[in-house]
Amino acid sequence: MRLDRLTDRLRRTRRSPWHVTRRSALVCLVAGTLVSGCATSTPGPDSYSAIQLGEVLLTDNFNNPAAGRLSSQSDDPAVEQAYIEGEYQVRLSPSAKPFRAVGANSPFANHQVAVDARLGEGTETRWVGVACRLNPKDGTAQFYALLAVPATGQFALSNFDGYRWVHLVAFQSSAAIRRGNASNHLELTCVGSSIIARINGTEVASAMDRSYDSGFVAVVVGRDGDIPVEARFDNLIVRDARRSP
Repeated sequence: MRLDRLTDRLRRTRRSPWHVTRRSALVCLVAGTLVSGCATSTPGPDSYSAIQLGEVLLTDNFNNPAAGRLSSQSDDPAVEQAYIEGEYQVRLSPSAKPFRAVGANSPFANHQVAVDARLGEGTETRWVGVACRLNPKDGTAQFYALLAVPATGQFALSNFDGYRWVHLVAFQSSAAIRRGNASNHLELTCVGSSIIARINGTEVASAMDRSYDSGFVAVVVGRDGDIPVEARFDNLIVRDARRSP
């Protein structure tokens, strides 16, 4: 379900609808110029080894649109969303906004969200991602995201605060990323203030941030510039997560 449609779940407690706007400039995302402290690209005390996974909270293998957890309806003619050939497709035309986040309408607090993500067609200056704790705020949205750029083998662990990307871990290279149009398994774990990113089973970054304590999960696709981008997602799964005793 697209971000601005998720307000139906929260309309009783929020006054205004929300959506992601063009104020989120992709140039700062690619350049990685907005970097906060308290983050690391190597395992720290908040790393995945300290996390215990529990029950499955949500799953979608994208084989059955009738039982799908993500919406096949787009309210933007510049964006296509569809269940196709056992995957979930999001396609942005050159006139679409810089990125699109499509979320499942179930909120979670401490959880891990994982998905297989790949780019279709061109890959240059295009990226895919997975998001956690996505929430409305003042007419827009805020969330944490793991972003991967398969063309260059780079990733970032980021906070979209509703207006700009603030990188908890700036864009950097990782050998864990499969290049080109290959599929990458992206995992984002949000437990307390710990935000942990893994790609294809390898922990690539972790950070401490207290901005958001719960929200929706989402898949994300974007690009730099007015060019088309297509992403395919598969095997979405959300699990309960806790810090090991």
